[in-house]
Amino acid sequence: MITQIIPLNADSPVPIVEQLFRLQIECFEFPWSASQIEKQLANGNGLNFGIVFEDKLVGFLFYQVLFECAEMLQIAISHETRKNGLAEQVFIHSLVTLKEQNVERVLLEVSVENPQAISLYTRLKFVEDGVRK
Repeated sequence: MITQIIPLNADSPVPIVEQLFRLQIECFEFPWSASQIEKQLANGNGLNFGIVFEDKLVGFLFYQVLFECAEMLQIAISHETRKNGLAEQVFIHSLVTLKEQNVERVLLEVSVENPQAISLYTRLKFVEDGVRK
């Protein structure tokens, strides 16, 4: 599968923003609104990546960066392209970019009911920092 990882920002074309919204609806029980997506893309502290396959956005990763710390806000891969290593590809790409921006710590939250994500983060050497009740 040939994919391209692209930066997403306020200058991203309208079709990309529309595809982000469709992915939100497909992938999340409580999707962000189009307005929330636009705010994330325009946020000067946001760092956003899209995964494009055959001219279609099939995944994305959103961060909030503050000084030397980044918080992963969302990662999504379309149902039809899951289990192809796309989440790992975009995550590794993003970690390289964050390191280039002198980010020293990346935080994320994952549900204990999401073993695939936990497996990915473990492979990428993330460690558990705490557990919410």
